[in-house]
Amino acid sequence: MNQYTDIKVLECSRLHSEESKSKNNENFALWQNNLQDIVHLDAGDTVSVFGAMVSERGAGQPSSIEIKGVELGYKKDFTFTTYDEQNACDLIPSKYEVIESNASTQSIAIRDDTLNFNVSYYVNANGHNYIHLPRRWWYEEQTTIKPDEQWTLADDEDSGLTYFNPFKDRFCFFDDYYQIVPTQANETAEVKHFKPKNNNERYTILMRNKSYYTEESASGKLNASNQRDPENAIYRTFKQLKSITVPAGFNSPEYVATELTRQLQNIIEVERYQFRDPIRDLVNNSLTPGFPIRMYDTIETETYKPFNVAYAYKSSFNSNRTSEDFAGVKEDYNYYINGGDTTTNASGFEYLSQYHVVATKRPELYETGRLVNRYFTTDRGIFGSVMSGTSFGTGSEEARKLTISQSYTEENCRRWYEFFKAQELYPEIWNTFSDSRSLYSGSDTINNSRWMHINRFENGSQTFESGTVTPNNNAMLGDSGYKLHSWNASNTYQPGSAICPLFYKASDRDIFYENPGQEQYSFGCMKKSSNGRIDFTFTDNNGWGSAFMDMLLENATVSNLLSLRKLGFDMHFSAPGMCYVLPYAGWSTQANSYSTNSRTNSYGDYQLFSGFMSSGSAYGDNGLDTQLYRNKLYIGADSPEITYDGTNFNLSGLHTPMNNGNDNIASNAYSASLTTFGSDDPNTDGGDQVYIINPKEQWNDWTPARKPYRPNIAVTKTTVSPAMNLPRFNDNLEAWTIYDALCGVFISDINLSENEWEGTLWDILGFSYSQFNSNNNTRITRIDNNNINSLSLITTNAEVAQGDSKVYIQNLWGAPLYNNMIGGGGAIFYDGSELVNYYPEIKQKTQSVKIVADNVPIRMIRGYYTIRSNILEDAPFVGGKENNTTMPIIGIVNKINGAGDFYTQEESSLQFTVTRPLRLASITCSIHDPDGSYAKCSEQSTVLFKVQKQKKVTYNVIEQIIQEQQQTQGRGARDARQ
Repeated sequence: MNQYTDIKVLECSRLHSEESKSKNNENFALWQNNLQDIVHLDAGDTVSVFGAMVSERGAGQPSSIEIKGVELGYKKDFTFTTYDEQNACDLIPSKYEVIESNASTQSIAIRDDTLNFNVSYYVNANGHNYIHLPRRWWYEEQTTIKPDEQWTLADDEDSGLTYFNPFKDRFCFFDDYYQIVPTQANETAEVKHFKPKNNNERYTILMRNKSYYTEESASGKLNASNQRDPENAIYRTFKQLKSITVPAGFNSPEYVATELTRQLQNIIEVERYQFRDPIRDLVNNSLTPGFPIRMYDTIETETYKPFNVAYAYKSSFNSNRTSEDFAGVKEDYNYYINGGDTTTNASGFEYLSQYHVVATKRPELYETGRLVNRYFTTDRGIFGSVMSGTSFGTGSEEARKLTISQSYTEENCRRWYEFFKAQELYPEIWNTFSDSRSLYSGSDTINNSRWMHINRFENGSQTFESGTVTPNNNAMLGDSGYKLHSWNASNTYQPGSAICPLFYKASDRDIFYENPGQEQYSFGCMKKSSNGRIDFTFTDNNGWGSAFMDMLLENATVSNLLSLRKLGFDMHFSAPGMCYVLPYAGWSTQANSYSTNSRTNSYGDYQLFSGFMSSGSAYGDNGLDTQLYRNKLYIGADSPEITYDGTNFNLSGLHTPMNNGNDNIASNAYSASLTTFGSDDPNTDGGDQVYIINPKEQWNDWTPARKPYRPNIAVTKTTVSPAMNLPRFNDNLEAWTIYDALCGVFISDINLSENEWEGTLWDILGFSYSQFNSNNNTRITRIDNNNINSLSLITTNAEVAQGDSKVYIQNLWGAPLYNNMIGGGGAIFYDGSELVNYYPEIKQKTQSVKIVADNVPIRMIRGYYTIRSNILEDAPFVGGKENNTTMPIIGIVNKINGAGDFYTQEESSLQFTVTRPLRLASITCSIHDPDGSYAKCSEQSTVLFKVQKQKKVTYNVIEQIIQEQQQTQGRGARDARQ
């Protein structure tokens, strides 16, 4: 008798499966094929995989990146800003009467194909498109000055500065401010004004909780009399939640980079702004479309958007339009600040609407600090917290403590803990104490102290209201100097807050004690008073007996007794250690008003017209003064990119760079009389990305931040011709500081712990956890080679190459010398007597720095597939996740052989022996990743099974028939038992 092997190949194709026939596409990795004939497997038969073709998009691409497109098993909460635009109105530039912002939270399942993060926005302190805060109005009333002097005179109280001056005593943060250079027209020994520095640092955008744009919407909603400081609101860091996704499957790194960049630069909305003449068109054509004047379109992308900002919302003309007095904003300010407690309570609403967004240098201090301002269970906001009882310079330790009106609970103490943690981001504030100009003791450092704001004066002096002042009163913490108190009518004293150092024990930083012992301080600073309130301890260096305490006691009602003081976090724009700006659209109230009134009228203004021709000289009967509608400013990153350099992924372009640009009078055919205000030659390289050192004035935007503007000087010398048109450096800027950006975005709140980082798309792209979770860098720190791979917030700036230093050395006429000397400025004589201060302008072509991923991308996370089927009963495979083996594993397909969109596996050497008979009318097949989860594949996948039976060949036909009958009877008996 001879033996032979009977071989059958069973095809299991997803394309011909029952799921495919029924259009069930829920899971391409699991399917069932019905067989035309029942397959009988007997004990001793062998089963193996004859071949397998697993189809997954992009599988055959060389150097592809594998993305499965699945959830990773956990969720994270993201907090971001939402805003509700209410009461649409086409007559106003905001297009809505009310804009209300709130903080929202969304829980998101983390996936391996998606990047989730918040985007927040910032402007650079480069002297453009913002107004320093605090401020009252922006224009000086024109009673004695000409329009061009709105540009060329120094800034002062007549121009709208508040009465706040940080240097009226020696307990301020000197490093944030510079002193304004006066002009000859108003220079006296007494004129000393100060502003925050224009040093290119980043100021983060905050959005007001409610902004009103019509009198009707504001009616009854504004703050009461004597509580109308613009800061008396809640501002929140403006954050937008973003999710960008890579298609699942195998993708080339170039495609991944292109797709992520496309989503970052995606255009969300293009909006047209057109308005109608309210005096003529809306009256004469009230029931028809009329003659709308199309002013501009705006484009909003995922990272670059037009914000409603402060602007020239008042004409330069007076209310009767009989003369130009530039008094409109000042009048509005007075209506607002002195209004309130009336039936409508909407006076000056237009002025307040300018504060829809502000920007601050240290937003984490604001976000956490405003929450500590409580009176027991009541949130007091701008009114701060308050001392509880008194603190004596003599007596027991308890009597010398600073007790506040908040119960000692973990919830209350934790608010202070978050505020103190935020202070660690900005160690430069401790320079307040060590500065030689200060009277603080420099022995208080970030290692042994924390701080709060405290009023210099008692509550009775910090309010404009009369009558009895109670602890929970309307005296504010801090004062921005919008009005002068009667006791300070000559503006001699400083009613603003000061920084008060507090004792800090670093080893207790993260610990809360229910009942602190003698040497225990909850969260490093707090104890429990005898009446259950929070106690702070003054430092030994700046506490009782120090110059700082003497200053506080000098303003006290009773010497040697500190009481009735507001304290906590000062929400005023004048608060030491903060610094704020008001984003500004940049347009002045009068076109080209830096020249003279007559020149301006000769060259045009902001008017646009529509409609039929009038009988007079005007173009049309319907017209608008367009600067009254230009309330937008683009803020963000205009061209963010995720790129692949052949080895690593890179992030770049998270800032909007400066460009070479043009002067305001470029290509002006009538510019002969305006050359002192720039160059009329257009710049052929105007679009080049550059960073600028010692920038000259281009006169493209107006802001009091750069007053006084410096016109070019036509330098002449006896017997020398022609005169040299010399551009001037604006003294409000910092010489030799790099100015490289207009604005940008921070990528923040990635919201993953180090243990959660693995397997996320950030990890797959090669970015490490440590790259974006540093404790050493803050949002105001410039990014260079020393910190680019150790960030806490992700943004970029211009690349400054080491070799650029050769360009910095220039002669007095602005020509680079390209040598290894040290650069500097100088002075130029003209007419033999006068000197002109000169700094060479340096414009260097550049590009964005690139944040390069620490690691190369993960090409393949899962090195093989497993094939499972019900063709086997036992599960001989060991591995994968527990309780994740729904069917036995019969084969493996490695990911070596990729072609087209398939990974293929030839005949497997693994054979499985059937141990007991089995009948199969259908075969179920599934494809899995190594962890046992279903693979991400398409419906083109196919598995071929090989079944082998050992058969005997006999030439005795009768014997063969008897054997077959016996086998059939035995099989039938077994089936009956089953």
